[in-house]
Amino acid sequence: MMITTALLFTALCVGVDQGPTHTAAPVPTPKAESPQATAPPPVAGDALPQPVAPSPSPALDARHRIEVRFGGWANGWYGYPDDWHSSGSAQGAFGLEYLSFVRNDLGIGIAVTGLGRAQGDWDGGHDTGSAQMLSSIPVVVRWYPIRRLTRTRSVEPYVTAGIGPVFGVDTAYVDGHGTPDGPWTNDWPWTNDSPWTNDWHNGDLTSTRVATTVGGRVGGGVDFRLGSTFTLGVSGAWNWDAGFPDGLWRGARPNGGEFTVVLGWNFGR
Repeated sequence: MMITTALLFTALCVGVDQGPTHTAAPVPTPKAESPQATAPPPVAGDALPQPVAPSPSPALDARHRIEVRFGGWANGWYGYPDDWHSSGSAQGAFGLEYLSFVRNDLGIGIAVTGLGRAQGDWDGGHDTGSAQMLSSIPVVVRWYPIRRLTRTRSVEPYVTAGIGPVFGVDTAYVDGHGTPDGPWTNDWPWTNDSPWTNDWHNGDLTSTRVATTVGGRVGGGVDFRLGSTFTLGVSGAWNWDAGFPDGLWRGARPNGGEFTVVLGWNFGR
């Protein structure tokens, strides 16, 4: 009996002392750190990487150009043994050209070109002469191949071509200090049927003929750069045309070749 009473008393005391049951908080598990893409520190003696330089771009040249061309030659004057007669002739070429560059190496523009030939005779008091001129206004194209290859250029070769209207002009001149039936008048057929023939004694007579056709030019040259603004060069070209009406030329017409010195002015960026 006493043993049973002691067991009950012990069980009652244990039930009073125990509180509510608590669940232990879980211990957080440490997260694994994700690897970072970090470059390893440079090792002593290794060369540091250098930045890559950009590729060079073509040089920026002037966008516009005006040039003047000129050249000429003569066969001189010479006298006959009596020193009372002399004659001679001369030829010349000139040009004025404007170019606008649509690319650094390619220009398109317009030009005015001319080829001329003049000849004259002097015989005592008689003076005769004639002049023939070919003038054209072509649309021109010019290409500088070296501009696509290098930025440093002191010498620039080029090729050029053009096409447009061509004008032929022929002028004859007589200083008529003498009789209209002199032997030298036969060299000028245009005076034989002129209404002025009987009035030219001690007077001057000039006749001009003009005709138009189509033609062009093909050539090339070399520019020597004098800084970024001016150039000095040489050029050569062959000029052609489709032909003129018969009877236009009373003297030898200019041939198609030309060789000129060129002065250029470059402007605009």
